[in-house]
Amino acid sequence: MLRFMRRINWTMVLVCGFVLAAMGGSFALAAAAVPTEKAYMDEVYMNMADVKNLHYTVDLEADTPMGQMKMTGDGDLKTEPVVYQNNMNIWFRDEKGKEVTVPLKQYAEENAGNFTVYTLQKNEWVKQTVAVGQTFSKQLSSSDKSALQKMMTGLMKDVKLQRETPTYKYMEVTLDSARLSDILDAAIKENKEKTTAVPNSMMAQSTAMARMLILSAGDITYVAKVDKKSKMITQVDMDMTGPIRKGASLFLDIAQPREKDQVKEFLAKSTMTMSVVYSKCNQIDSIVIPQEIKDTAKEYKPMTRVKRKHEVKTPVVEDEPAAI
Repeated sequence: MLRFMRRINWTMVLVCGFVLAAMGGSFALAAAAVPTEKAYMDEVYMNMADVKNLHYTVDLEADTPMGQMKMTGDGDLKTEPVVYQNNMNIWFRDEKGKEVTVPLKQYAEENAGNFTVYTLQKNEWVKQTVAVGQTFSKQLSSSDKSALQKMMTGLMKDVKLQRETPTYKYMEVTLDSARLSDILDAAIKENKEKTTAVPNSMMAQSTAMARMLILSAGDITYVAKVDKKSKMITQVDMDMTGPIRKGASLFLDIAQPREKDQVKEFLAKSTMTMSVVYSKCNQIDSIVIPQEIKDTAKEYKPMTRVKRKHEVKTPVVEDEPAAI
């Protein structure tokens, strides 16, 4: 089991997650379900829904029996259409004390229904393009914003005023994992006809696994720091230790008996926290991807497993961790 966990490209999973957080977090972090806070947070949400571009910084720390990891970085994001630049430094120290720092530089853009990510790997640029339809570039109408606001209000299971200063309110928000799972399923079903990037069977399996992980992780709680003057979210802090322990416990059902104790110990001794700061909302003039990168980037091609002579089933394509 631990060997399996080591093979997962956790770096890319985390980076993708934070990119999505920067792209969509402004919407997901600004609604409320508690009546006493509803009016205030609804207004905050509407303000965040009008953000078309921003700057973000990310700090993540993980401590496990296999070592430690710190990821720091920043980037700029614009929507309609989506384009961003992202710079990260990922520091590792294994259980033997060996340290490694890995820089990660990316650009990405949406164009004509395709989303292309450019990543610097081993001093050369690679790119990967995925068909996404017009979802990313669609401008939200007033009715779209109202519908999204209603959906996010229902997603918030609980909202509490944690503390307040003369400048900020710190709102503790709890997401309903069951509703989040349903929303994920509905969104994927709605968009599955718009892309041919992933076979339907693989999409169905991935969706089912994602829903199980969300449900097993339980409700997710984080703290949103709200500027009282602008009524905008400026920072989100989350202790992901609990959800990760609960979600990863799914693997205990498929682990070998002799490895279950190791996995339990690994989860019990592992912690992870993150912080995302938003700034310069609607103040980013432009994000330009250098033309040289577009012209010289090589297309990322996942490796496939060759069918052995004794196999009679259809060859299986096994993607390596994507360049994004």
